[in-house]
Amino acid sequence: MKKIIYLIILMTLISFVACDVKPPLVTLEKYHKIATGMSYSQVVEIIGAPGTEMSRNEMPAIPGAMPGILTVMFMWQNSDGSNMNAMFQNNKLISKAQFGLR
Repeated sequence: MKKIIYLIILMTLISFVACDVKPPLVTLEKYHKIATGMSYSQVVEIIGAPGTEMSRNEMPAIPGAMPGILTVMFMWQNSDGSNMNAMFQNNKLISKAQFGLR
């Protein structure tokens, strides 16, 4: 009888764990489709979800010498910890990096 109870508990726990597994938000295939010069909205369209803003820096314009520069970094993270970061300057992708994507 104890074995049956333990088996029921084990099956219940397995079903909870199985339901909590989410498909990856960002994949290596999506990562490779993203190219320098793309806008944030183009990147969001490829990934299918907005990123989390991780940092923002703004350098004001110097009239007649330099336009203003806005640099923003976004991250997309999967439930397994794999992720992608993307850095945009004035809404154009300037760099990207990934960790553990499949």
